[in-house]
Amino acid sequence: HVAHLPSRHLYVLDGDGSLAWAIGLPQTGAYVPPQDPARASRVLSVLAGILLERLAAPQSDPGITLLVSGWGRWQESFRSLRSSNAEDLLLTLARDGAAGDICLLVSGNRELTTARFFQLLPNRLWFPAGLSEDALLSWPRLPDLQPVPGRAFVQGPITPGAVDGSNTVAQCYQRGWPAG
Repeated sequence: HVAHLPSRHLYVLDGDGSLAWAIGLPQTGAYVPPQDPARASRVLSVLAGILLERLAAPQSDPGITLLVSGWGRWQESFRSLRSSNAEDLLLTLARDGAAGDICLLVSGNRELTTARFFQLLPNRLWFPAGLSEDALLSWPRLPDLQPVPGRAFVQGPITPGAVDGSNTVAQCYQRGWPAG
């Protein structure tokens, strides 16, 4: 996504350290580690403001992608801040972001499925390999999948040629994996 869209702006809330690769990219507008929830809240506030401007008067500004990893850690941090509305801002971005060319990608564990914005995410990839039965309790019923790292159950229109509500299975790889 990032390499193929160099003019797209990128904002990163990296709750689990998995998005550190975005620090040096020229299109990264902000990279926030989990130790700075106040800054993360400000980033969400700025993005919500941009969204409001775009909805009021459509512009040809570059698109924005917001990556959030480790949602549970952010949720806990945001709730510990005094008078933080970060969760509400993320809900706004999930609900209206697509209309303002703001793409939201969120990763997390079981707390993600209970987040207020979760039902607003049109595409979901479920990676069950290595998870316990307890971790899968809040998940949808999955088809039988081989427990292979990177194997995902996919829901939503992300599937090529699919319509809303479609489901499929996908295999995702990290660069350089599997090593041979």
